[in-house]
Amino acid sequence: MNFDYLQDCMDATVNTYEKMLGNVPVVVGERYTQTGIINVHDVTALIGFNGDGLGSLLISMSQENAMKTISKFLYTELTEVDDDVLDGVEEIANIVAGAAAARFKFKTGLGLPTILLGEKQRIHGNEDAPWLFITMKTEAFGEFTLGATLKEV
Repeated sequence: MNFDYLQDCMDATVNTYEKMLGNVPVVVGERYTQTGIINVHDVTALIGFNGDGLGSLLISMSQENAMKTISKFLYTELTEVDDDVLDGVEEIANIVAGAAAARFKFKTGLGLPTILLGEKQRIHGNEDAPWLFITMKTEAFGEFTLGATLKEV
């Protein structure tokens, strides 16, 4: 891959959080690459890329941070992880993925977002297209993990 697709995803995330949530996420820690079994947080939205690039984007956070984020997104206080919270996290991932795909160097479409919910969730990444991750944080909503895998076809 001859471009920094994780940076495109990070830029799309910052823009989305700033415009839709009024908070600018900052990077916490270093980027890392991972394959094999990968631990994610309690609430994870996954969305696939298709077209000239195949892969996925994920946004993963704790249940508490998901409730804080979507409470702001929906302008209402949410106190439990319910359909509204899960739909909201899916929608944010969809917006971020669409904005990231628009920045990519080749034509890429999106699949439907999927939510993983529960403690000790894990995904699997293969060595042909390793996942790139970064942890981001906002003052209002706490930390979340942004990840992407992308392979040009």
